Amino acid sequence: MEDLNRPIKNILVPVDFSETSRVLAHYANIFSEKFKAKIHLLHVFQEYEGLTKLVLTNKVLENLMDELDDSGVKEMGDFCRKYIDKNVEYETLFLKGDPFKEILETIKDRNIDLVIMGTHGKTRFDHFFFGKTADRVVRNANCPVMTVRVTSW
Repeated sequence: MEDLNRPIKNILVPVDFSETSRVLAHYANIFSEKFKAKIHLLHVFQEYEGLTKLVLTNKVLENLMDELDDSGVKEMGDFCRKYIDKNVEYETLFLKGDPFKEILETIKDRNIDLVIMGTHGKTRFDHFFFGKTADRVVRNANCPVMTVRVTSW
């Protein structure tokens, strides 16, 4: 049974920098201000199996992954400056792996009380992938999950 008196102190928002992420930031700002909660913005660098199958030296592959990491860090900084209110406490997290697994691990590691996540990502193709991820998080998270569907794509 849910503890309905459990305060909301930590909010997790998985972001991919899409229009959906901007809408999620809006809701996270509202909830953060209302409950004086900290926002944890998570970007998961998915390790694509196809990259490792390319004929690349380890050094080239490592440089490519570093470049993707650097670009994600820069994009997160820009995202936070534009869309996270100045008066809310937040932190950014960058993980590599399967988004579903990393989201569930972060929920446990950061004592997350609420997840606010989108039902799809940047493209129509992502709709299937992220919809599946959102569904799996809703079914397996040990805290409430608020899903947001943005239809402007």
